Amino acid sequence: MQNHTLIPCDQVAQPSPIVGVPIQSEPTTPQADNAHFQPQPHPPPTTNPVSVSAEAEGATSSFLGQAALAKEVHRLLTENAKLDLKSKLLEHRLQESMRREAKLILKNAELEHSLASLLPLCANQLP
Repeated sequence: MQNHTLIPCDQVAQPSPIVGVPIQSEPTTPQADNAHFQPQPHPPPTTNPVSVSAEAEGATSSFLGQAALAKEVHRLLTENAKLDLKSKLLEHRLQESMRREAKLILKNAELEHSLASLLPLCANQLP
């Protein structure tokens, strides 16, 4: 197994025109090698961490706002369903009351008719 070392591009000799002859390079020192491979400073962040935090907080508050809105919508839908049931129950009760009232009106009309038919008989009985 061969050991390979990285050589900076500007220190590599030009290839030999003779086939089979290895490429020669100038010897380098570790400091020279390291000079070409110094770590580059990181560029400054493109976003302000405070603004990212504010965006995250905004997203969180937006999510919480949506959750609160969904909860309120659910509450309103539930309340609406309850009111619909109450409305139907009251409508049913109203219809029942109206049927009873109609029956009573008919009964009253029958009684008035009977009374009217009895009045002439009573009139004949009077002195």
